[in-house]
Amino acid sequence: MKLPSSSLDKRFLALGLASVLGLQGCANIDSASLNPTSWSSGDWMKCGLAIAAGAAAGAAVSGGNDKGAGILIGSVAGMAACFAINAKSVQTKTAEEVEQQYKTTGKKQPAQPELVSYETSIQPGMTIKRGQPITVVSNIVAINGSTQQVQEIKEDIRLFAPNEAKPLKEGSKVANTKGGSGGYENTFTITLDERAPQGIYRIETSVAVNGKPANTRINNVQLVMIDRETYQLAFLD
Repeated sequence: MKLPSSSLDKRFLALGLASVLGLQGCANIDSASLNPTSWSSGDWMKCGLAIAAGAAAGAAVSGGNDKGAGILIGSVAGMAACFAINAKSVQTKTAEEVEQQYKTTGKKQPAQPELVSYETSIQPGMTIKRGQPITVVSNIVAINGSTQQVQEIKEDIRLFAPNEAKPLKEGSKVANTKGGSGGYENTFTITLDERAPQGIYRIETSVAVNGKPANTRINNVQLVMIDRETYQLAFLD
């Protein structure tokens, strides 16, 4: 849903109020690294209250004509304060394996470090139980250049709420622990609160080699409430 230009001031005010309420609601959560997978029921209750407070603030500020939009904006802002994107990396191919496979394709070693391949997938699939994590798995392969080696392989992730141009949450992970060619698997885990608004969420990931942007992947998932216990993630092209 798109808000008319006359609603922008209300929109920003709603976001501001909801963000403050969301942060206050989650400020007392004592969980290591804000890892939602280890939160207690009390932790989740605090975040649920933050989302509800954000929704109420959004509705109150937005007024009667666009109260539904205000509720969505407020809910999203409250939710943003209550979850984290957790990441880990593992090496899947050695430098020797990457360079040998590159040669078998008939290609010569590039002058500069090069991204050989970049693939992403989203798990667990079409349906998830409420509170079950969404996992973004990326497989990255990079090769040394003849004049410069691979120093850093960094992947960024951005989660966008429905109809939003600004990321709801962002994260990043350096895949390699040492320089040189190699293959790596990055795993990002996102756990949304069970009160997260329904709609299409966009997940963007991008990889940079030695600080130079190399590729981007976009996955759209639709969060739909099937019943009181189950949500569905429908992959959209």
